[in-house]
Amino acid sequence: TLQQRTRAHQLKQQKHTDAQTKTVQNRAQLQQTQDDLQTKKARLENQKQKVVQSKDKVEKQKVIVDRVQNRLGQLQKECQ
Repeated sequence: TLQQRTRAHQLKQQKHTDAQTKTVQNRAQLQQTQDDLQTKKARLENQKQKVVQSKDKVEKQKVIVDRVQNRLGQLQKECQ
């Protein structure tokens, strides 16, 4: 009957609309996830830079400690 066909058509349209809505929601969610990952990546890069800088400082301090220890050794020999 006409009513059944109309109802079937409405259901088909509703399914299509629901699918489009779901696709839009999924795209928005994916974009948000990508944005979050970019933010986390940038934060990690920043932390990595800080670690590298800290390592450099430690290496420089090690060099200074070695020099001081060498000089101390020389002075101790001179005092004997």
